[in-house]
Amino acid sequence: MTGWDDVLGLTDQSIPVTDHDELFVVASVTERTAVIDYVQDWFGGDDGRSALRLVVDGADCGVLHRSDAYALVSPSDRGGLGAGDHSTLPGYSVAYELLTLRCPQPGCRVRGVAVSYDADDPPACSLHHMPMRIDA
Repeated sequence: MTGWDDVLGLTDQSIPVTDHDELFVVASVTERTAVIDYVQDWFGGDDGRSALRLVVDGADCGVLHRSDAYALVSPSDRGGLGAGDHSTLPGYSVAYELLTLRCPQPGCRVRGVAVSYDADDPPACSLHHMPMRIDA
């Protein structure tokens, strides 16, 4: 995690204050994660934003440039190795197989189809109210 010293170390204190500066006024007691979240959201909210002047406890601490703010993002913000495992691709699956179901009562002609089947909670025959089975 990045601490306050790291955040302030990224600022450029050589840039003089102007009337057009965007200010982020914060107290030093504010948790660094809240500051980092705000900075990320602020830069992420508008691609045209290039710099943010930090004022901590009333003192000008310099300008944080967008390019330097990227250093505030830790690798855990993007997920670790394997974070994408078991994810799904966008869109709808077309690989479904229809399951044919039948009533187990001899002579019953009630049939059904399903795309999923839960053996613990199978659909019931509408005539005999018995759990339907997958027809092999």
